[in-house]
Amino acid sequence: MGSRLIEFPVAGGGKLLVEVDDPQVGTRPVARSAAEKVQESFESAVAQVRPGVEALMGELRNLSAKPEQVSLEFGIKFTAGADALIAKTSLEGNVKVTLTWKSGG
Repeated sequence: MGSRLIEFPVAGGGKLLVEVDDPQVGTRPVARSAAEKVQESFESAVAQVRPGVEALMGELRNLSAKPEQVSLEFGIKFTAGADALIAKTSLEGNVKVTLTWKSGG
C-alpha cells in the first residue's frame, strides 16, 4: 500500500499537508507539489472525532469516585476522502485513558 498527500485549508489561512494511505497496490513517491486539495477544512475533519471523545468524557465524569485528573490519548487517522477517525494501533485498544486519584494528605 502506498501513500499520498492531501492538502487541508486551515482556518485563519494557510494549509496543512497530511500523508494518507493509498489503497492502490505498490508505492508512489509523495511530493509536496502533488498534494490533492480537499474542500473540507482541517478543523471540520478533526471535529468528526469530537462526538466520540465527548461521549467518553461524559461517561468518565459520571464515575462515582471522581478522579482528580483524566487523560485521553489517541491517534487521529486521515483518509484519502478527507475524513478523520480514531486510528487503530498495534495494541488491542485505540484510546488510552488515564485516571488519577490522589490520597488526601
